[in-house]
Amino acid sequence: MAVVVLAGALVTFVLLADDTSGEAKAATRWVQQPPGLACPPEGRQAVIAYFEQRSPDDVMLRAAGKLRDDEMIGTIDTQSQEEAYARFLETFRDQPELIKLTRKEALPASVNILPVDGVSLNELATHLREALTEADSVETAGCMVPAR
Repeated sequence: MAVVVLAGALVTFVLLADDTSGEAKAATRWVQQPPGLACPPEGRQAVIAYFEQRSPDDVMLRAAGKLRDDEMIGTIDTQSQEEAYARFLETFRDQPELIKLTRKEALPASVNILPVDGVSLNELATHLREALTEADSVETAGCMVPAR
């Protein structure tokens, strides 16, 4: 379980929709703000849905597809189990013992979700817990900020 918490702090890439044209803006690199710190003005509140069952990538992609037209959601970013493991390896490259103890299968596939303006993190999390019954868990991820 500790590995899941650590994996949640990894870098994620998201594509934001342009509110006026419906076209995608340039990709923005986001990182999770460490717990306990206030979310700065440029930060965005996020929810993460985790998928740990057999074929987690397939289940995660189907779930993300269901959310594409959801009016409460501003941004959806998917992370496969392989991507989660690659980011884990990069993040903890200086901790070989931790890497040695962690299998790819221990990290879940996930959907990282930012709400539209006017929707609170708790509203979105409650909505997603009802909408994503196939998710093993839906957690508030705190604050995500653009990487520097």
